[in-house]
Amino acid sequence: SEAGLAAVGCEYDPARSLEATRAALLPLLHWFRNSYPYYRRRCDFCGDDNATSLGCMRSSEGEEAWAASRTELYHCNKCRNYTRFPRYNDIRRILIQRDELPPPATTCP
Repeated sequence: SEAGLAAVGCEYDPARSLEATRAALLPLLHWFRNSYPYYRRRCDFCGDDNATSLGCMRSSEGEEAWAASRTELYHCNKCRNYTRFPRYNDIRRILIQRDELPPPATTCP
């Protein structure tokens, strides 16, 4: 898998220098950033990619249970619905969240 290729050489090695560790982790970090982008403006209802950010709000109890640091709120200019996008600090939830997102209208993110 792409993640497996990115993770080659990332195993823990206490004898490795800090610079060598950074160099080994860089491909994995790039893969993660491309696979789980931080930027989010897609409407969960119609898939339009031009929702307007209304700012951040307090996370719900369910979102906080997964260590959401904050929740962004977006308003879709096309279908007029609102989309919540929690910013989780738990890697397990981030991986689950990506799989739960509706498919994009085009390819990626």
